Amino acid sequence: MSRPKVLVNIHSNSFFPELHRVALLLSRSGKYEPLMFFGWDYATIQRDIALCLSEGLTCLDEAGKVMPTVPDATSRSAVSSQRPPPPAQRHFIIRTFRKLPLLWQQKIKHAYFGFFLLVRSYLYWNDRFALIRGVIGTHQPKLIVIGGDLVHYDTAVLIRVAHDHGVKALIVPTMMSDQLEMAESYLNSPGHDYRRPLNRLLGLLYPRWIYTHKGKKLVRTPASWAFPMEWKGIAPPDPWILHSGFADAIAVESDAMVEYYRRCGLPQAKLVSTGSPANDNLARALSEAESLRENLYQRLGLPPGKPMLLTALPPDQHYLVGGRPECDFATYGELVEFWMNSIRAVEGFNRIVCLHPAVHKEDWLHLERDGVKIAAEGTPDLIPLCDLFVASVSSVIRWAIGAGKPVVNYDLYKFRYNDYRKSPGVLTMETQSEYLDTLKRLTSDPAFLSEVADRQKQSAAHWARLDGKAGERILALVNQLSN
Repeated sequence: MSRPKVLVNIHSNSFFPELHRVALLLSRSGKYEPLMFFGWDYATIQRDIALCLSEGLTCLDEAGKVMPTVPDATSRSAVSSQRPPPPAQRHFIIRTFRKLPLLWQQKIKHAYFGFFLLVRSYLYWNDRFALIRGVIGTHQPKLIVIGGDLVHYDTAVLIRVAHDHGVKALIVPTMMSDQLEMAESYLNSPGHDYRRPLNRLLGLLYPRWIYTHKGKKLVRTPASWAFPMEWKGIAPPDPWILHSGFADAIAVESDAMVEYYRRCGLPQAKLVSTGSPANDNLARALSEAESLRENLYQRLGLPPGKPMLLTALPPDQHYLVGGRPECDFATYGELVEFWMNSIRAVEGFNRIVCLHPAVHKEDWLHLERDGVKIAAEGTPDLIPLCDLFVASVSSVIRWAIGAGKPVVNYDLYKFRYNDYRKSPGVLTMETQSEYLDTLKRLTSDPAFLSEVADRQKQSAAHWARLDGKAGERILALVNQLSN
């Protein structure tokens, strides 16, 4: 007898690690067959597909067809932007436009650029609805699972079509983000500027898409993308709030994240405090931290017995449209050089780098010098082994708090988020000198490091449920939603 299917929808490499853990949880329970739906292109998609197929997980391509073979893990797909890949079905108008002479295409784009984008987006949503109906109609899942509900993905379509088929939607979130974080990301982006004519019209007709930050009016997404969402009835109640859509439940990691989402305005009824698969990884690793750390040292060729400094390499935020002029570093290369030099200067610690899932390890092997090593393990497997965690306004800081590990939070992009301001074991700073001084003191003064660790442990339980039973609670929630 076949097991009920759960459609696990992967939209980005940031979502993948936690959704991969959920898929393994479902598969190993023996009760469900997870279908990994890779319907949205991103930079490391081939690597992630290869991993899933090697573990016997069923993978669906962008058209919803079952992938028969393991792809080459070294191949690269094009890096996706915040805009979707080209639609699977081309509309007559688009085909006709592309047959025009290039000069005429350019004239039309310049004269009617906003309208052109609006038509293209509308046609895209039509195509996406048709594709998702086909996927859900063909595979008949009992539940869909997503890593987040964001307006620049097609998650609203997935949820709507699932509901049309009597299927519920579960969010297993992988990130923290509020209005401030969204606004900071789009602050310098011309496409999100309210002063553009089509954006002004959006604000007049649908004011909830507008947010004022630092005296500047912004739209959550360009009007050409937002209008079709409104017309098709899939726009969220508050576009500036992460997960403010129509999912049936959100599996929340901790009490701290429940409070965070409630402050953002999400309804309490949707928030189910389960813990996360990452929490169970933290719990397992903490229980065996000493032996796991020494095994890690042996694999990486590092000397035994030393304390461990773990750093999460900051992501490239210079890619944002309009850049990030608030940052002290003009290029991402300069930023990485400064960051790694600060880590290499630390004495008395084994220094290990964990990479963001958006990057390929082989692209960063040049960082491995002067005793610094890159670990292949996931961040929740590494954090319990460290004595100090160094990052930059990363969502994974919440795991370090939950594990009781001191954190240096160097806000080098000057985002000034409020996520961890009340966490006594997270030391946050913005200047290079303060960062270097703090890092030096923590790694040269054992008493101070111990004091900060004790502070962190006071709030650890608020940030992570480490009873090792998060998987059981998530399975119980899946059972409830799929019946």
